[in-house]
Amino acid sequence: MPPAYGKGMRRAGETMSRLTDLEDYIHREASELEGTIGIAIKSLETGEQILFNADMIFPTASVFKIPVLVELYKQVGEGKLGLDDIVQVTNYSKIDGSGVLKELHSGLEVTVHDLATLMIIVSDNTATDLILDLIGIDNINRTLGEIGLTKTKVFMSTRDLIFDIVGLGKLEPEKRLIHVARESIQRYSFDLSAKSLGDEGNDVSTPFEMMALLEKIFRAQILDQRACEGMLDILKRCQHFNAIPLFLPEGKAIVAHKTGNLPGIRNDVGIIYPQDDSPPFIVSALTRRLRRGVDGDMAIARISKAAFEMFTGEKSP
Repeated sequence: MPPAYGKGMRRAGETMSRLTDLEDYIHREASELEGTIGIAIKSLETGEQILFNADMIFPTASVFKIPVLVELYKQVGEGKLGLDDIVQVTNYSKIDGSGVLKELHSGLEVTVHDLATLMIIVSDNTATDLILDLIGIDNINRTLGEIGLTKTKVFMSTRDLIFDIVGLGKLEPEKRLIHVARESIQRYSFDLSAKSLGDEGNDVSTPFEMMALLEKIFRAQILDQRACEGMLDILKRCQHFNAIPLFLPEGKAIVAHKTGNLPGIRNDVGIIYPQDDSPPFIVSALTRRLRRGVDGDMAIARISKAAFEMFTGEKSP
C-alpha cells in the first residue's frame, strides 16, 4: 500500500484544474521548441498522469542504460552474475564519450556493482559495454518484451552508437578503438543521418514506456524489493543535473534519474521525491531533432519544475 501523503492531496476539482494548467504549459513549451518532445508525467500515489506525444518513438541515447541496469540486476538475482564479481578494463574495452574508465590505466579491475554505478551516475560508456558483454543485448530485449514494453528496444552498444554517429559504423569491430573515433568527437564532426539518431535498428523507447519501467522499479513489480531498491539507490546518485533537477528547489527534492544526450537529442527520465509529505512522481521526457540541445534541456527542466509545483503546491524560485 502506498504511503499516505498529506500535502499533495487536493480536492478533485482543484487537482483537475492544476492538471489542465500543467498540460497547457507543456503544450506551450512544445510549440516553442525547435524540435520534438514527448512527455509522460505520473503521480505514484494517485495515478494521475499527463501524456504528450507519450507513445511516439524516440531514440533513447544513454537512457537505454536503465534497461541495461534492469537486466543486470535480473541476472544477478538468477545467480548468473554477482555484484562483487571482478571485471578487467582492457585497452580495447575503453570507449570515448562520457565516462571516466576510458581515462584510467588498462588492467584496472572493478566490480560489477562499480560498473553499474559508473554506467548510471556519470553515464560511463566503457562500463556500459563491459556490462553488455556480461548480460547480452538479446536478453535485455527478451526481458523488456516479457514485461510488456514492446516499443522499447536495445540494438546498439555505446561503441556502436559512437562509431555510427561519427560515420564509422561499418568499420570492422577489431578496428573500433578509442583513438579512432576520438578525433571526430573532439571536432564535433557527426553524421546527422546516422542510424543512432533514428528509429530503425537503434536504441528506442517512448515516454510512456520509460515511465512504466520506472514505476515497475519503484513498486518492485519487475524484480524483488532488494534489487529495485539497489537500482533506485544508483539512480538517485546520478551526477548529471542539466535537465529534470535543474530548476527544482535546492534541498527540496531527490531525483532518481538517467539522462541521454546525442546531437539533436536531450532526454531525461526519473522519479522525483519531494522532501516534504508530497508523493513522488515520474517525469519521462524524450526529445529528437532539436535545433539546439540546450533548448531541450531547458524545456525538460521547466516542465519538471512546473510538475513539482503542481504536485507539491510549492512555488520554486
